[in-house]
This record gives sequence, structure tokens and C-alpha cells, in this order.
Amino acid sequence: MNRAVAALACLAAGLAACGGSSDEEGTAIVCVFTNCKESPDVALADISPRYEVSQEGSRVTVSGNLGYRYNVLTVVRIGGTDDLTTTSGTQTRRVDATDDTRLLYATSLDGQGQNPTVSVDFVRSGLANRSTVTLPATFTIVSPTGPVSLALSAGQLLVDVSVPATETLVVHADGSCLRADGTAFNVKALSAPASLVTAVPGGSRYRIDTPDLSALLDANSISDGSSQAQVASCELQLGWQRQQYGTSPASMHPSGYILGMALQRMNVHYDAVH
Repeated sequence: MNRAVAALACLAAGLAACGGSSDEEGTAIVCVFTNCKESPDVALADISPRYEVSQEGSRVTVSGNLGYRYNVLTVVRIGGTDDLTTTSGTQTRRVDATDDTRLLYATSLDGQGQNPTVSVDFVRSGLANRSTVTLPATFTIVSPTGPVSLALSAGQLLVDVSVPATETLVVHADGSCLRADGTAFNVKALSAPASLVTAVPGGSRYRIDTPDLSALLDANSISDGSSQAQVASCELQLGWQRQQYGTSPASMHPSGYILGMALQRMNVHYDAVH
């Protein structure tokens, strides 16, 4: 998904929630940055479908947005008689906008088994322009189990997963952190420094070096711009992703994609001082 667009959507929602802007004004501010276009005004061949499909247990979540050609920020908002739906097996759902900005769209499907094939259709004039992906098999975090308390002095965190070493997982961190001066900042979809170490019986082992994690969090903190103080602690959720790309319709722009993921989450309290 276009994470810059997601951040701008959060900005619009935050402005409205804080009383600094109405929903309409928040959307207008976001559209200044994203150059919003309405889908009926854009040729089908210029619309770039950008979808992510993730599975946790038996629930599949579909999310994404529509872009314009190769532009990174430009967003095409679904309007008129255009529509977005998703199908897996016998279930079909409309994929609705997550809020009034109409920048992001999401829905979920329950009761899904292993390796479901999921389609997302951008519907125009009654014709479905279909993106399809077969999700990777779900997996487990073998060790550690439950929430993790991790300190900088530990040096590393070792994680065993039931995925063969012939595959490489992608790990993202989300959560919130406190700096040494007491100020706070949020972490969103930060690429975590997880390295594949070795194969183990039934899967593979990954290592996260705590100095690398602290350096990454400090850099993210500074980029926030509100404080130069070092990170003191974080409440993180590490999302371990097994990924597989699918196919996009030839009728739409070639920059489009659909990414399927099997997802496992790990809660980590990180002490970046001791």
C-alpha cells in the first residue's frame, strides 16, 4: 500500500478529530498533497490498482487504494458508478472507503482456510478488472511465545518461525515510543532489522540485533522533527510477513500490484536504555 497516502489520510482524520478542521477541510488538505482524482474522470488504463491481502488465522483482510500511472502520491478516489469488490471462494464483499477522504479502502473475509485465492475487482461499466493472488501458507512463531521484554543490553533477539530457510520473511514494526525527555512518537510500518541466521528443525531462525534496532528507532524519532532526544522505550508490534505477489489486470496501468501475505504478530516491550 502507498504508505505516504496512508499517513496523509491519518493527518486528515487527526485534524478533524482535534477540531482543527472539518472532514471536508481535512480531505481538501490531503488532496493538495495527493492531487486527488475522481475515478470516472480517469481512463481505466491510467489507473494503478495497489492492493494488499493479509491472512491472520482464518481472517483475510483486503486493503489498498488506486493510484495514477507511476505517480507515487496521486490518488484516484472511487466515484460515480465505479466500484471495488473482493472475492474468496463463495464470499464476495464490497471494499469500502475507510473514511470520508476515500483515499484508502478495506474489508475482511472470515472463515478462510490455508492458501486461499483472493480476487479484488475494480468494477467499471459492469466489467470486473480483476487482480488475483494466492496467499502463502500461514505459519507460527515457534519461539519466543507470548509478549517479549527486550533490553538494549540483551544484544539480540532470536526468533524461530515455522518457515523454511529457503524463504525470507519481511518484518515491520508498529507501535509507540517514549524519548528520554518524556516526549512520544509513533512508529508505523518501520522495516525492522531482522536477519535470517540459519535453518532449524521445522523452520528457520532470525536475529534482531538491539544496537541496530535502537539506531533505527532513533533515526525514526529524529525524522519526526519534534525532538532530538534519544529513544528510551517502545511498545512495539512486530509483524512477520510471508509474502507472495499475484497478477494484475492488463486493462489497468502496469504499475499496479496485489501483494498477498500470511501474517504473525509479536508484541515487544523494548528498553532502549538498559
